[in-house]
Amino acid sequence: DYDWAIVEPSSMRSIIQLAGRVRRHRPEAYAPTNLLLLDTNIQHLTTGISQPAFLRPGFESSNPAARNSRLLSHRLAELLTPGQLNAIDASSRIRERDALSPTGNLVDLEHARLRELMQAPSSGQTPLSLPVPLWWTTGAHLSGYLQRRDPFRLDRLGRQRYGLLPDEDGEIGFYRFGDDGKPVAVDHLLHQIALEPGSGLSFWGEPDYPAALASLAERLDMELRECAEKFGGLDLPLKSVEGGLRVDDEWWYCSTLGFWQKK
Repeated sequence: DYDWAIVEPSSMRSIIQLAGRVRRHRPEAYAPTNLLLLDTNIQHLTTGISQPAFLRPGFESSNPAARNSRLLSHRLAELLTPGQLNAIDASSRIRERDALSPTGNLVDLEHARLRELMQAPSSGQTPLSLPVPLWWTTGAHLSGYLQRRDPFRLDRLGRQRYGLLPDEDGEIGFYRFGDDGKPVAVDHLLHQIALEPGSGLSFWGEPDYPAALASLAERLDMELRECAEKFGGLDLPLKSVEGGLRVDDEWWYCSTLGFWQKK
């Protein structure tokens, strides 16, 4: 639940979703400005217009089989009409404009890409990699094969199990769990960051992990290490795999914001 938001654009759908979180549980009119849309995103500032920037969760693509999949600009001021900018709600994603401009309008791009994804390709056109139309153009939905081929929310890179565990002196360290389930200390992979909230800001939840762990262990009558191995584990994504071997990534860690990969 947010009172305000600064939005790095990627797709109109994600912008609408975030605006909905700001408006959640607030049916009354609200006059002050509390949603700021950045004109572009970091991906565009890094790669420029030559590469797709509005993707994941945006709808741009470098797939040559995906038609009308590249925007001519990565600036919201050029990609959205005044009406689309001034009313951030779901109406633009529900109702198509009469004449779509997929390469020149962010909303039109999403309509065009979804239509292409959901409809069977015309004769002579190359189908996209996802066989979505097979669900309704064939009887494939009567079996579990398509779900087996492309499982819902499949994480193809996989995850690595880590844990924040206390040592014999009670000091919290960063550990990786091996295939045998045994933890191995990998403190060199973790870089901790302290965050001081500004005036009037507070965090939901307990940011002091050692204190929360000690309290939980006492309440459950468990050893501190046993409690940490049971409740202090986390699964972080694998960024890369070389020769079938797992590659350990380095991580930033903040007790209030969590983990993100160190690049």
